[in-house]
Amino acid sequence: MSESENKLTQPGWNRLPMAVETLDRQMEAYPEDTRQAALRLFRLGRERSWSMAKIGTFIGVTAGTISKLFAGKYTAGDFAPITQKIRAAIEEEAQAIDRKRGKVFIETGTTRKLWALFEITRQDCGISMVFANSQIGKTFNAEWFLRKHPEANALFLTLPASAPKRATVESLARALGYSPRGNLNNLIGRCFEGIKNGGIDLLIVDEYSQVFNAHKQTVAQPTVQFIRELWDRCQIGVVLMTTDIELEFRPVLKETLRRCTAELALPNVPPAADLRQIAQAYGYPAPDQAHMKVINSIIAESGMLKFTKALNRGVNLASGKKPAWKNFTDAHEAVAQLARRITR
Repeated sequence: MSESENKLTQPGWNRLPMAVETLDRQMEAYPEDTRQAALRLFRLGRERSWSMAKIGTFIGVTAGTISKLFAGKYTAGDFAPITQKIRAAIEEEAQAIDRKRGKVFIETGTTRKLWALFEITRQDCGISMVFANSQIGKTFNAEWFLRKHPEANALFLTLPASAPKRATVESLARALGYSPRGNLNNLIGRCFEGIKNGGIDLLIVDEYSQVFNAHKQTVAQPTVQFIRELWDRCQIGVVLMTTDIELEFRPVLKETLRRCTAELALPNVPPAADLRQIAQAYGYPAPDQAHMKVINSIIAESGMLKFTKALNRGVNLASGKKPAWKNFTDAHEAVAQLARRITR
């Protein structure tokens, strides 16, 4: 048995490194795009509890190659192939998940507004806020920003239910690839160092309204202060995505709002031009006024996901032909009738 084959049998060799900051330090000689891609792959592997062998299978290389990559010992003269393998594997999996959920990404006017806000916030190292109803597409568009713009070095964080400070810090630690256990102050310090040393330029915080769901300012205040301190200490852009915030909590946000680079309020129903563009991407003709009223009603009541699922079901009803709006309304009504029967 060769030395490399023997190494594969050693206990613990196939596990991921424990500290992402050590990993980052080991890869500091790599080209920036390779280092960022490898860190993203590591965080995904940590999140999924994957071994190096599983990560290797995921991108189509051996466990030994992954071990060398994470140890800073990858010596290929050209880093472009391994970087492309990582990006392609992550993108392919994300697209497979979207297809399974019936989601299709269309870059609309709303998308471009959001992405412009992300970019100006990143460049300005500022704080920005996005206000929108739930299920209106802000999360989906933010996830696609990360996928389309890896050079932005952005990190996506979804806040936990009620978002007390400890749980928020733990969620950030997991997003960075750290263990969430340990003394809170030490964990905060590790997170700050991980952001500063990990090349992260933008933090997108989703479900920021969770901070205020406990309905107590005494619970909300520490989390608001923590995120503001993160921005101040790490000197990166921070985007806070939220539904509207009750007036009673506005005083808690006073200092954050004073520092805002930009505030963007998305409409409860996207502009007609966006809706036409989305429908046409699924193969439908431009909706007439009657069908636009149906679309607006669905989105106002249940959000964009229900609209796109109805579009997708209508495509299936068309059985390979160009879908018509009757297919859409039939598909939507069939689901509505089923729901009514179940709830009687």
